[in-house]
Formats: sequence, structure tokens, C-alpha cells
Amino acid sequence: MRFSNSVFRDATDFFPLFLRTLSYNKGYDLILVTDIDVEANYDCPVNLKVVPMKFSELQERVKQLFGEKSVLPVPYKINDYRPMFGVLFAELLAGYDYWGHCDCDVLLGDLDDFLSPVLEKDFDKIFAVGHMTLVKNTPENNQRYSRSVRGEDPWYLEMIQTSKSMNFDEDYHEKNIHTIFKETGADIFAEDFAMNVFWGSERFVRAKYNPQTADFTGRGTVPCPVLGKITVAIKPNKGIDSFELIAMSDHCPTVSFTQIIGKEESK
Repeated sequence: MRFSNSVFRDATDFFPLFLRTLSYNKGYDLILVTDIDVEANYDCPVNLKVVPMKFSELQERVKQLFGEKSVLPVPYKINDYRPMFGVLFAELLAGYDYWGHCDCDVLLGDLDDFLSPVLEKDFDKIFAVGHMTLVKNTPENNQRYSRSVRGEDPWYLEMIQTSKSMNFDEDYHEKNIHTIFKETGADIFAEDFAMNVFWGSERFVRAKYNPQTADFTGRGTVPCPVLGKITVAIKPNKGIDSFELIAMSDHCPTVSFTQIIGKEESK
């Protein structure tokens, strides 16, 4: 399994924690396309493969693959191109049964523990939202972004020609890669395994993605007030006892497959 991510110009405060949780998932490689000197500034695990690339070089690669009308004005727009990573970084993903992308502000649990039973069922696409998505590495799936659905022009053509974010990489707005997979007969696993922390509450509240309604519903409060230093136990990732999340990022943090165990004093 290989994840392909990109970070340009700056990394989030969560990045060192993300790398540490990645280090305990040795069966999963992460290719990081970046213009940051990651190896000089972070404790990098052996399953992190850094690919140096200037943002201007990535912009040129996008134009070569998708035409002169394609735009990539700012790094955040890369999220819209993540469904195309199978062709955009094809040489980096060759030989892997699955490739995927994930956010770098997540904490990873034991991926084998909950992904292995799903991977055995040979789904074309696993998960629906952008903080982690897996795709079976086949030519059909890697080109599925270009398929036309509902009798309309392929949606990616609109996406590549606007500087605005369209959330094309996740089941959020109507025109997205997940809908294309569904409407072109792909075999999909969409159950949400993540502990998505709802940013609009003073308590840890899980906002769980609902595949039937394609939104985050059924929010249930985890009894842990967000006050002081919060200890998040990674379960069942052996080797990690806890993390203390001192500063939240400027958007809703996603803590993947974790169990909130309450407020503790700093150790």
C-alpha cells in the first residue's frame, strides 16, 4: 500500500505527530511530494519516501497532463487533483495493489488492524471523504475521474479550469470523484472509521460520515471537555501510549481511529 501526499511551503502543527504514527505502520509507504526540506527538519520514518519537487514543477506537470487550460494557482488546490494521483504520479505508484491519499494533520491508528479485512474484499475505492481515501491501482480506476456521468461533460474539466476549490476529492459537493465511482459501477467501501473531531463544540464530538446521506450526521459527544491538555490514546497502535494535543490547527482536526480517554496532566 502506498499513500501519495503533497505538502508545499508549510506543514501543519500536526505533521510531526502524523509522521510518528506513520512510523508504526511499516506495511504502508508514504510518498511525500514537497518543496520542504522534510528530512532536515523532521524525524522521518523509514516508510516515508520524500520526492523533492518545486511547486512550479508540479504546476507544469499538471499542464502537461491536463492541458494548458488547467490551473493550479495555490497549494490547497492540489486537493482537487488528488483523484488524479494515479496518473499524475504513475511512476511512483507502479507495482502497488492500492494507492491512496491522506491528510497530514491526522493521527493514524493500526492501519492493518482495520484495513486488512477491507482490502481482502478487493474494493475499487475505500472511504468517501478526503482525509483518507484508497483506490485499487488499475488503469480503469486511475482514469475514472475522466468518466462522464448523468449525461454531463466530465466534471474534472470544470474542476481543472477554476482556481476555486471544488472538493472534487471527496463526497462533499455534488460533483466529486466518489459520485463518479458510484455511478460508474465501482465496488465501494464507504463506512467511516475515523474519529472526526467536530470543530463547533467545546467538547470532543465525533462527526461521522453517513454514506446514505453523504454528509456528517449522527454526531455523538465523547465525554471529554476540550480544556487544557487533552491526551489522545492511539488504539490499537502498539508502541504509542498517548499524545498531548496542545494546539489545534486553524481548521477542524481529524484524529483517525482514536479513542479519547480524557484530560490528563502533562507527563
